[in-house]
Amino acid sequence: MIADKKFINYLRQRYHMNIPDELEAFLLEEYGDEPFPYEYSEQDLYEQIRKMVMNYHKGLLSVALKGPELRLKEQYEALKDEYINEMYKVRSLEDEVENLKKLLQKQEVNDYEF
Repeated sequence: MIADKKFINYLRQRYHMNIPDELEAFLLEEYGDEPFPYEYSEQDLYEQIRKMVMNYHKGLLSVALKGPELRLKEQYEALKDEYINEMYKVRSLEDEVENLKKLLQKQEVNDYEF
């Protein structure tokens, strides 16, 4: 699920959130695309936006829009980090497979000896 104008209007009406136009533009930019490879649930979006609205009204949130170049750079960095984490998992699983192969070979030798 993504945040679009319809969802933001829903939050305004259903939860009486005070979302000014500049904050709406920021939220649409921030949550207008799914965070590959994940997916937002309605509850995730509601909670994240609720926190941002509170921080905005407290003066703790800058709603300056990021340019497309910066957004792509951030997406690239996030994907790169995700790739590195997945490679660590693959390496760990490969080590586990090797250990299990050794255990199987050892068991086969023990079975053969009897």
